Amino acid sequence: MITEEENLFIGYVTKVHNATNFDIDIQLTDLKRDKYKYVYKSYYTAIDPDDEHVNPKRLYSYPCRVEGVSMRRNTFGRRTSESTYEIKQLFFLFNNWVLCSVGEVDYYNRILVKIYDPITKEPIMDYHYKKYKDIFEPYSRVSA
Repeated sequence: MITEEENLFIGYVTKVHNATNFDIDIQLTDLKRDKYKYVYKSYYTAIDPDDEHVNPKRLYSYPCRVEGVSMRRNTFGRRTSESTYEIKQLFFLFNNWVLCSVGEVDYYNRILVKIYDPITKEPIMDYHYKKYKDIFEPYSRVSA
């Protein structure tokens, strides 16, 4: 469940790299956006369905990593593919919209995030990582 200290932001998942790494267009406050100004951004184009002139907009997403979890080294194959596929399906259920709490930037310049169901506000990754505990391990490589 979400604690009161966690700042939640609406995010749109633009790309799933694997079960722990995603590009998310996070709707940050100006203060938070300033904190992450040095994080690399991926650009994408979207069309607003309410725009009658159909003008494409250039938007950006941040590279994000699920906080506290990583795939074990040399873990490849069917289980890894299944895990990534299930994560993609999970995001698809929410039309790629999620709630995120954002944390520090890791060693690889990714924002560490916790991801929540946008309706129930329950963490959506916990069950998944327990199901695939044979391919995941703790992760905490934060940059200095």
